[in-house]
This record gives sequence, structure tokens and C-alpha cells, in this order.
Amino acid sequence: MDSNLVVIANGPSKFDLMLALFDSKFPDFRTVVFHLRDGRKFEANITSVQAEDGSGGSWNFTATGHLSSDDAHKFVHVGGYYSTTSREGSIKFPESKSTVSPELRRLDEAVRQGNIAICGDSRQVRR
Repeated sequence: MDSNLVVIANGPSKFDLMLALFDSKFPDFRTVVFHLRDGRKFEANITSVQAEDGSGGSWNFTATGHLSSDDAHKFVHVGGYYSTTSREGSIKFPESKSTVSPELRRLDEAVRQGNIAICGDSRQVRR
């Protein structure tokens, strides 16, 4: 098995997955949590969803997020497969966890410098 491929043991409902995509905007992203088989959690902002087949419960997705075991400010872009029927799937992590968008890199730097704070699960930004 690919060492960058991690198994999802449990995750969001179809409703929560779609709300994370369609009812999110900066800075108030609706986050979903994927519980990984190794005990970690991946907190994700869903950026795209594609029907994997015609079942209505099988999805390919992309997301930006972070692992619970890492610094909460180390965001990575991932792709994966997820079944909202079984609530199982897999996430493919990049080779280098430093692969982030320029926007997230600037946000990360602003948080580290204390210029803004991201508070609570609602991801509210305070200046």
C-alpha cells in the first residue's frame, strides 16, 4: 500500500460533506472531520466533490486541512475517496506536507506572527 494513502474509518454524513462544500466561504469554513484508522483525525475544508459512480453515495474529493497529530497551522492539500454509505474511504497525502497554497501560506504566517487569530470550530478570524 502507498505510504501516503491513509484509510478513513469514519467520517461525515452525505449532508455534512455537501454542506462543507456548498455552505463555506472564507473565513467561515464549514469543517468536516475524517477519523483515520490509525487513530488520528483529519480536519478538512472540502474544496471539490465528484460522483465516483452512479450510486449517490460514493465520492472523490479534494480538501485542505490538517492532521490532529500535527501543528494545527500545517495545512495540506489532499485528494481522496469516501463512501457516505459506509463512511469509509481513503485520503492520499502529498509527498511533502509543505505543499500548501500561497493564500494558506500567508494566512499561516499571519497567525504565527500574531496578526490574526483563528478561534474555535467556526474558524472565525479576529484581527
